[in-house]
Amino acid sequence: VWGTWRIASAAGEHGVSISSLLTFSQFLYSLTSNRASLRQTGIDLIRRLLDLAALVGAPNLLVVPGAVSADTTVEDAYRRLEDAIGALREDAAQKKIGLGLENVWSKFLYSPQEMRDFVDRFGSPYVGVHFDVGNVIPYGYPDEWIRVLGKRLLSIHLKDYDEAVDNIRGFTHLFQGAVPW
Repeated sequence: VWGTWRIASAAGEHGVSISSLLTFSQFLYSLTSNRASLRQTGIDLIRRLLDLAALVGAPNLLVVPGAVSADTTVEDAYRRLEDAIGALREDAAQKKIGLGLENVWSKFLYSPQEMRDFVDRFGSPYVGVHFDVGNVIPYGYPDEWIRVLGKRLLSIHLKDYDEAVDNIRGFTHLFQGAVPW
């Protein structure tokens, strides 16, 4: 907490606002894991992030929605994520911090309509999307996602992606990739 407060204080001194928080631990403690203990740890991590976001004045969290795999079906992923967001929704509303599900490469929520419909299940302004324009390039078009998601967009992450590389190393500087700016 002390380190987070120091970062927020330094940002404020320089006129910088903190727009969102995330922890890469979300990849280790997936909200769609087959292990209930890992899912619960993921929920607990996000609750802690909500506290930290409130402390530093960040309006949103980047939430990794989990993944589909050979061991986790789409149906299981939807149910588990729905349970997790359901468990977190009231905490987010009380703190007025958005839970922004990011479009990550996870074989899950891979169309703007799927993402829209999933977010709409909660009927909350604190459950939305942290949209990453670079992440969507291998399987979609940023402008289409933005049109479909509309008011559900809590934040937009700007980065570019070089399709010629076609893997995780394809992320590049703005205007040097395939994003149709």
